[in-house]
Amino acid sequence: MTRSDDAGSKNSGKNQWQRFLACRRGVSAVEFALLAPILITMFVGGTEIEEAVVVLRKVTSTSYTVANLTTQYDTMTTDDAAIILEAAQMVLQPYPTSSAQTVVSEISVGSSGQGTIIWSCGLNHAPHTLNANITLPAGTDSSGSAYLIYGESWYSFTPPVISQFMPTVSGTGQGNSYSLPMYENLYMVPRQSTSIPLTAGSNTSSGVTCTYPSSS
Repeated sequence: MTRSDDAGSKNSGKNQWQRFLACRRGVSAVEFALLAPILITMFVGGTEIEEAVVVLRKVTSTSYTVANLTTQYDTMTTDDAAIILEAAQMVLQPYPTSSAQTVVSEISVGSSGQGTIIWSCGLNHAPHTLNANITLPAGTDSSGSAYLIYGESWYSFTPPVISQFMPTVSGTGQGNSYSLPMYENLYMVPRQSTSIPLTAGSNTSSGVTCTYPSSS
């Protein structure tokens, strides 16, 4: 190989490298391949967050419904409480109610802002202990006889996409699925009477447990 051939080979290699650097074919495909995972993650994550917000609103509505329905009674039986608790959980539909837990209680309000459980009924959740103390919101007190209806709802929301396609993290307390615990509570004043006594019914639904004075 002559010196001129060697120089031509070097120039040819240099020209090819320059053409390679200047080439823009396939840039869009490469950029899409780099950005697609990020965009898909943002889309899925945004959808899951939006759905979680919707479910949380339904949990809030469940607490409101169970308290609101209870305040419309002047006296109740455990059967009435069971019907109210089951009806309130229907607010969560079309989401599954298997992980839903709801409790409704009557609280006697003291002068110091402390509440005392008069009675309590829970669906898929233990009711409050009779005469247990409840810390009420600031400014809630009474110098006389006053009562509040206390509605509570728990729900475990599992993001459908993330729980199916993302592996669980071991060693961090993560269970078999990604679940987001939710809890909401609400206080309301009885409408028909000062207090709403709870008495025994004849056929309390399965899953409903009540504590009230005559049950002890």
